[in-house]
Amino acid sequence: AISGDVDLEVAAGNLQLGYVAAAGTARLRASGDIADASGDGGADVAGSVVDLDAGGAIGPNQRFVELIAERLTATATGAIYLVGNAGGLIVEEIEAGGDLWLVLDGAGDLIVDRINAGNDTRLYAYGGDVRLGTAETAGRMWVLAADSILNDETTDVTNLTASAIELQAVAGHIGIEASPVRVITSSLTATANDGIALASTEDLSLGAVRSASGAIALSADGDILNTLTGAATNLLGGDSVHLIALGDIGTSNNAIRIGTDARVSARHGGDLYLRTSNRDLNLAATESEQGWAYLSLLGEGDLSADSVTARGLHLRLQDGDAAIDTVATGELDAVLAGEGRELSIAQLLMSARPRGVSVQADRLSLLNVQSGRAMTFSLLGNDGGIADSIEVLGSIRGTARFSELYADQALVDVVRPDARQSRIAIRRMIVLTGATVRTSSIAATIGSGDATPFRLQVGRRAVSFPRRSNRVIEVVPRTASLQTRGGFEM
Repeated sequence: AISGDVDLEVAAGNLQLGYVAAAGTARLRASGDIADASGDGGADVAGSVVDLDAGGAIGPNQRFVELIAERLTATATGAIYLVGNAGGLIVEEIEAGGDLWLVLDGAGDLIVDRINAGNDTRLYAYGGDVRLGTAETAGRMWVLAADSILNDETTDVTNLTASAIELQAVAGHIGIEASPVRVITSSLTATANDGIALASTEDLSLGAVRSASGAIALSADGDILNTLTGAATNLLGGDSVHLIALGDIGTSNNAIRIGTDARVSARHGGDLYLRTSNRDLNLAATESEQGWAYLSLLGEGDLSADSVTARGLHLRLQDGDAAIDTVATGELDAVLAGEGRELSIAQLLMSARPRGVSVQADRLSLLNVQSGRAMTFSLLGNDGGIADSIEVLGSIRGTARFSELYADQALVDVVRPDARQSRIAIRRMIVLTGATVRTSSIAATIGSGDATPFRLQVGRRAVSFPRRSNRVIEVVPRTASLQTRGGFEM
């Protein structure tokens, strides 16, 4: 060991290391390889700063050069294989022409300022955190930390760039929402114990992202995409999931697959595609000014949501109920295929230019419907006939096909804008306190289309009409009213 600096150079050939130590900087140069000569598992080079420069490889044939250092700089035309054995390590700069393996075997953090590698890269910290500046490779990248993987940059630079990235934080987390780990890759896999926060200035292409607890927060300046095939799941675990994309989230051919009971929120500039298989989907809120929201639940599973704001909402449930507090949209297209299943929306806010509502379900419950203008309203039961019931506790306007219509403190304005619209069919109508049911259609059909008489109940008062009658009626009791202009075909 030397009390000052060590500067060794092999001008022509390889540098075979037994043990080189310096109190200051250990600077080693070779036109060929820098290699571990003994292979005894002990340290090969030690210094406060270790600076390695090889015209060939450092640690050729995966025979790792072992070092003890506070700071490291390394350059090689070929691959680099290094192990740090004690304390933390600050990587000031590494340039590798081939593969890069950097393993911190002892306690402490692996701090990366800058890395550039020509092929596959592995950064492992078995006793602490991995704290990232920038690391870029033309191949794949694996980053493992015993604790957490953190963004150590103070600006919005990209931390990791690789064709595929796999991250694992065994006991801790990956990034935080205020400072996510920023990546550019075509395939991302991440596993953590206590939360994941990832971002990309381009598309964020997801494999499996799993956290035992904490929040999963993913954002992209482009799209958030699913790179998995078949029924493999993208998002698992976590206490909550937050998705933000300036573009789409998922695609029509490959939705983002949710495999967690955590509440999911999404903000998207384009369209949103979420899918579950045989599990519930719990949404906090989804929001987009221009994009559609496509929500699909395969197999058994219920949908619950606080709010969905989108240009259009497309729901598909194979065997489950859907309950949404607020839907703000221009078009609703929902199919609940399970027998006896119900779509419940507390507040349906249609846009200034609504395209309409189309629901196929056995039961529909609407507490309040608001629309700036008349729209087409279609409700069909799953057997192709009329649905079991619709409950309205607010206002609704449109054309529909009901078995039973319940109106409570509501304005139900059933209109037929033109002759091309489907006929209105209501088998049984119950109008409760303070409600008004009105039709301005000249030839609306109120009845089941079969021999079943139409039954009108207003408050406690019930009136029945045979199927084949044609009359103008106006029933206005104290508590509610049914107002019509024109005739009914019974």
